[in-house]
Amino acid sequence: MIQYINIPAPSTGGGFDLTLAQSLTRSVFLSSSATFTATTDTAGVTLTNADWYEDGKFIGSGLTLPYTASNFLGDLTIECVASDGTSAASGSFTHQVVGVIYDDIKPRGSFPDISTLVSDGDEKIVIQTAVFDTGSNYLGFEVAGNHTVDWGDGVVENQNSGQVIGHYYTASAFPASSGSDRGYKIATCTITGNSANLTQFELGVRNPSNNLGRGIQGMSCNAVDIRMAGSNFNDINVSVASNLRLPLLERVEFVGDMSSTTSVMKLSALPALKFFRMPRPRSTGTYSFASNPNLLACTIGDTDYKQDLQNIDDGQNLFNLNASMLHYDGPNGILSSSNMTDIRDMFENNLNLVNIGNLSFPEATQADNFFNSCQNLRKIGNTTEFFDFSKVTDANHFFAFTTELDGEHFPKTLAFPAATDVNSMFEQSGMVNFFPTASFCEAATNMSNFFSTCRPIKRVGTIKTPNVTTFNGCFGNTTSLQELGFTSFGSVTSGGVTLFTSPRLKTFPHFNFTSLTNFDTIFKTSNIIADYHTPVSVSMHSGTTAQQTFSSATNIKSIYLTGSADVTNWYRAFRTATNLTRLEIVGINSSATFSQTFDAADGLQELKAPGIAQDIDLSDCHGLTAESLNAIFSDLATVTGKTIDVRNTVGASTCNTSIATSKGWTVTTS
Repeated sequence: MIQYINIPAPSTGGGFDLTLAQSLTRSVFLSSSATFTATTDTAGVTLTNADWYEDGKFIGSGLTLPYTASNFLGDLTIECVASDGTSAASGSFTHQVVGVIYDDIKPRGSFPDISTLVSDGDEKIVIQTAVFDTGSNYLGFEVAGNHTVDWGDGVVENQNSGQVIGHYYTASAFPASSGSDRGYKIATCTITGNSANLTQFELGVRNPSNNLGRGIQGMSCNAVDIRMAGSNFNDINVSVASNLRLPLLERVEFVGDMSSTTSVMKLSALPALKFFRMPRPRSTGTYSFASNPNLLACTIGDTDYKQDLQNIDDGQNLFNLNASMLHYDGPNGILSSSNMTDIRDMFENNLNLVNIGNLSFPEATQADNFFNSCQNLRKIGNTTEFFDFSKVTDANHFFAFTTELDGEHFPKTLAFPAATDVNSMFEQSGMVNFFPTASFCEAATNMSNFFSTCRPIKRVGTIKTPNVTTFNGCFGNTTSLQELGFTSFGSVTSGGVTLFTSPRLKTFPHFNFTSLTNFDTIFKTSNIIADYHTPVSVSMHSGTTAQQTFSSATNIKSIYLTGSADVTNWYRAFRTATNLTRLEIVGINSSATFSQTFDAADGLQELKAPGIAQDIDLSDCHGLTAESLNAIFSDLATVTGKTIDVRNTVGASTCNTSIATSKGWTVTTS
């Protein structure tokens, strides 16, 4: 096992050298405890106290600290600051927290140990197989390279390369001593290469039409544990397919290295698999480690619990649907491949994934659904952050449904500078605070549903969005949102409902839309808390229609609209905006219609909209005083045959209607 401890060099600044130690080099996730100890070998110095920190966060005091693993797995930096009463010194080491101990990931029960049967340098495959009292008890496979098969029941066969072979076991052929505590006996099959090296291995059942003659379509293959070695293997396929079942396989372990021309490595759709160890891929090819719902840990490469993906060129669905995995990491703390161009769905539906190391995929362009539905994901990246998604263009649903991702451990350096499609990126995530790097998604054109139904989110920092054209539902159902920082809406051409049900939003940008033409419903039911002195400010420079724009936006008290010279339709734009007190519209189009624009906007007290030239109904705006109405009349355009209805307003009976009638208006007051 690797030793995860690094005694620090003598510290500077204190009057002594600090020495750190730990009782365990690693601890089990939420189970075992380590003990951290601070001492010094400096003569005449007695330490009086020490403070301990896990990845920068205080975890306790004392020269000896019992430590229970945190909620995060992987390599954690443990820092100590110790004092002798007058001066202090600090040092750190790395402690590994793992979800499960490798030695414990083996078939449960009284199974023969096969770890000594295969060693590095062998050309051999050993398969432990369940043998039931009744049933097919079938084992089948295909091996490339001439080989000898010892089935473990007294039958030994020499086989030519590439033959699909199978064998039926009979329980009576095995003594009682070969039984396990699971209710079946154990057969140990050994495949040994002859003069030719073994190059390919495929486990499973084949249709008789494939000349097997011994298996039946859909039959189970009862392998439980596999251990294998061979320096020339380039193709390993242990996967459930339409014509085979592998219901019992719990462990697959490759010892040593493979061929330099690896082309296939597949361990997928194995319902009982708990652990596998595979060599580092030596070249690009076909790889899959997905759909293993009970997988607890895996090793790809030479380092325990870490995955070396460097030579894999296709990451799509690579670890998808591994619902029990807690943690993924790579050598040096980085999951990385400079060959992958497609990393879509890579960790999708890893329902119990808690945290993951740094991520570097510099050539990847497709990254949709990367962490989609990783419901328990809480931390991304290690202490020294390093991420590279620099060429990713498609990242929609990247963090969608990560309901435990709260933002506290969201990397500050993670960015998608080339991504154009970030649709639903954080939909239904658990983000509370989001303060990204300035270039997080600066190239984005589609931000539809970006934070949709992200109900916990309270604060969103500055996000540069100079190229966004589609903004539909970006903040739909963000019911806790209080602060919003955006620098540009200038390229937005499709808005939709942007701030749908955001009842706590108090801090927001100036919404400067220079390209958007359709403002219909864009702030409908948007419950921004905007008081009289801090209006919702919107520039509508290219707008042509504003139907229901602020309809039912019941918390907004003040609105300031500019650039509306091309808006011709204000149908129900402020209908039932019941708390709207002040509204100013700069640049009214003389052809603009105002059908039901102010229905039930009964809180309106001040309207400044110079240039209105079409019929307008203000009869439901009860708060309009005579002074307010006179100001509105003064701003009206000169017309012929147009009507302004001010019935049921507080100032209807005392306002100066002559101001309007002198301009050709009919004023309805009762």
